[in-house]
Amino acid sequence: MPTISQDTFDPNKLDTPDYFPHYAYREPANLELLRGLGPIITCSTGHVISAHGNSNYCYMVQSGIMAATLQGLDDFSRQSALFLEGSLFLEPSALSGLPSNIAYRAVQPSTLMRINRDDLRAAMTRNPDIFETVLRAITMKLNAAHEQLRESTTLDVRARIYFMLLGIAETCSEDEGDGWHTITIRLTQQNMSDMLGVNRVTVNTALRDLYGKGVVRKQGSLYSVHDAKGILHARRNDGLR
Repeated sequence: MPTISQDTFDPNKLDTPDYFPHYAYREPANLELLRGLGPIITCSTGHVISAHGNSNYCYMVQSGIMAATLQGLDDFSRQSALFLEGSLFLEPSALSGLPSNIAYRAVQPSTLMRINRDDLRAAMTRNPDIFETVLRAITMKLNAAHEQLRESTTLDVRARIYFMLLGIAETCSEDEGDGWHTITIRLTQQNMSDMLGVNRVTVNTALRDLYGKGVVRKQGSLYSVHDAKGILHARRNDGLR
């Protein structure tokens, strides 16, 4: 699939993904459900947490934003997902004891709850709601990773940006009516470039086409995306969020 194909972009002709490949995880109900499972730590912007050498812990975001990045890149630039309040990360490594090649970088000053493996296992055994929450968190990440692989070989950059914005809008947006959703966290073209693994010029060209097709717009520093097929509404009705 070329980076940007010569075909006219039409969101109505896109196959709806089962899971959004790039996502903003946000589960505020977990703040109460998992309260007290571990100490609170603070991270300054740019601080990186990984399970490369120590896989005894997972984390829940209390405030701020953490970005999943491919470990091994000096600038930790290739982001795959954003983690906001109530979201869990590194729980597969904590439960299995296996290292992870994914690192998590603080996009802004953030506070996290650090949960020890034994405490997490005990909480999952004691409370079925916690068990289901952790299992759901792991499953969503696996399915999103599979969708990332599929879309990278079948979709051009316009479609990938469109689905990325819809995925983030599912948990971090305001409904403006008429199918429009304004994303409430600040994104830049560089962020999109990093997430998709394409250069910024290509992202800029793709965005201009999406603006022209009336499916994406930018107001100040915030992007809005038009859910032409009602994907977000359908997912909510199906209980996927």
